[in-house]
Amino acid sequence: MRTRICLIGAGVTIGLLLAGCGDDDTGTDSTATTDAEGTPATSTTLPTATTALAAADVNVASSSLGDILVDSEGLTLYIFTNDSAGTSTCVDACAQAWPPLTATSVSVGEGLTEGDFALIARPDGTQQLAVADQPLYRFAGDSNPGDTAGQALNSVWYVVAPDGTPIEAS
Repeated sequence: MRTRICLIGAGVTIGLLLAGCGDDDTGTDSTATTDAEGTPATSTTLPTATTALAAADVNVASSSLGDILVDSEGLTLYIFTNDSAGTSTCVDACAQAWPPLTATSVSVGEGLTEGDFALIARPDGTQQLAVADQPLYRFAGDSNPGDTAGQALNSVWYVVAPDGTPIEAS
C-alpha cells in the first residue's frame, strides 16, 4: 500500500514539474499534456536550473536523428520553440523538467564554432548557453548519453543540430 501511495505521489510531482512547458496560443506557459512515454523520470544527475557550470562544454554526437548537440556528459541538448531569440521563457516548474544549460563561459568541441554560441541572461540572473540565439536545455527524462526522450514533446521541444536548427523528425 505504501509503495502505491509513493508511486502516485511521484506521478503527481512529475506532472507538476511539466506545468508551464506546453504550447498555447497566448504565448504564456500552460500545463503540458504527455503520455507515459513523454513523462520524464526524475533524475539526480542533471544540474538544477540554478547550478551554473564554470564552462558549458558543448559537443556533437551522432544519434538516430543525425548529428546533435550534447553537453559535457553526452546528454542531449534541446531548444524550446516558445523561446524568442536570445530570451529564455522556461522558468520555475518548466526549468525543473527542462534544466537550462547554464554557465559562466563557453567551450565547444571539435566541429563547432565558438562564435555560434553565446551566453544570454536568464530571468533569475544566471547565464544560459544559446546557439544561434536559441537557449539550450536538457530534459529530465534523459538519463543516459544518447537519450532523446524529449524529442518533439508537445511539438515545442526539439533536439538541436550543430548549426542551431531544430531537428523536427521523430
